Amino acid sequence: MKSVEISFLVICGIFVTSINAHLKDNNGYFKNRPRDCTDIDIKQKSGVYKIYPEGSADGFNVYCDMMTESVNGGWTVFQRRMNGKIDFYRDWKEYKEGFGSLRSEFWLGNDRLHMLTAQGKYELMITMEDFSNQNRYAKYDNVKVGNEKSKYLLTFGTYRGNAGNSLSGHHHDKKFSTKDQDNDVSSDNCATKYKGGWWYGACHGANLNGLYLSATQLHRESKGCSSKKMFKSHMSFLKTKCNSFWICNDRLHMLTAQGKYELMITMENFSNQNRYAKYDNVKVGNEKSKYLLTLGTYRGNAGNSLSGHHDKKFSTKDQDNDVASRNCATKYKGGWWYSDCHGADLNGLYLSGKHSSFADGINWHAWRGYHYSLKRSAVMIRRLN
Repeated sequence: MKSVEISFLVICGIFVTSINAHLKDNNGYFKNRPRDCTDIDIKQKSGVYKIYPEGSADGFNVYCDMMTESVNGGWTVFQRRMNGKIDFYRDWKEYKEGFGSLRSEFWLGNDRLHMLTAQGKYELMITMEDFSNQNRYAKYDNVKVGNEKSKYLLTFGTYRGNAGNSLSGHHHDKKFSTKDQDNDVSSDNCATKYKGGWWYGACHGANLNGLYLSATQLHRESKGCSSKKMFKSHMSFLKTKCNSFWICNDRLHMLTAQGKYELMITMENFSNQNRYAKYDNVKVGNEKSKYLLTLGTYRGNAGNSLSGHHDKKFSTKDQDNDVASRNCATKYKGGWWYSDCHGADLNGLYLSGKHSSFADGINWHAWRGYHYSLKRSAVMIRRLN
């Protein structure tokens, strides 16, 4: 399942009542120069408004969320991820000035964040949703973002929420880093390593500007696209024109090395029947181990076709790492954690249902056997708390 489908980073100004009252007219609407969304009447709808923070003569547009905790004014949204259409792996200047569209995905800009939080006492709220439509939030009081000279130093206070505190450990009192400005405390450039721009420590407990990886979806096979590639191709992101992809083995290792993960595989046949299989404690080793796959207990309704691949190395047509006398990747036309040879091969040929050839389609033996190639499959991971 996807780690994060939608995420907001939003800030809410906390001011004394007299300031809010001063900025409203007799009809209860905001006057001409609100300093942030808190100064805009909560009766207004969520949307784009112009604000005039202290030090900003001309003002600038922001998105105001008037629905979340709709008391004491609106929230000024400074980041939103929702569909992966905007690239967040950007340089220092772009993060300084902001990018994207306020009505979809965007980063408001570090100069503006500094200008906003320098006005008074602010709290930070982060809302998150996964692809099971589960929602979580995290709040931090006393948030400040420094100026560019400080490298946009982030400081904040106490945590509240139900998402878990992933921000305090690595990110409090940390500078902002991008791929062209390494200001973290790690020996690596965390922005380059984790493909974002963020207040990295060494490196992160939260990375909401990282790559939008379709819910940590590892693999998707659909509409006749083949994953028959060489070992080097499986090490890098592999995508075809018809939206099938393989996220790449190096990234699989990097993801599953972070903690405890579960694996879910979803499948659909050409009668539009669906099945799934889940495995706990999944790990993919590094390249030196040949991306060794280990996994735990099976749950699901597809039947257990993957346990035979536990503790097996990844093989491709140019690297035979299986335990068979022949190269299973060559014989069955894919790249996979073959054993001798497979009970499941979701990277096999796209053969559109029943096929006469043996076990070289997108096969899940326990459900449809070796002579039926599935219509769709997706392989996903999710971190366990």
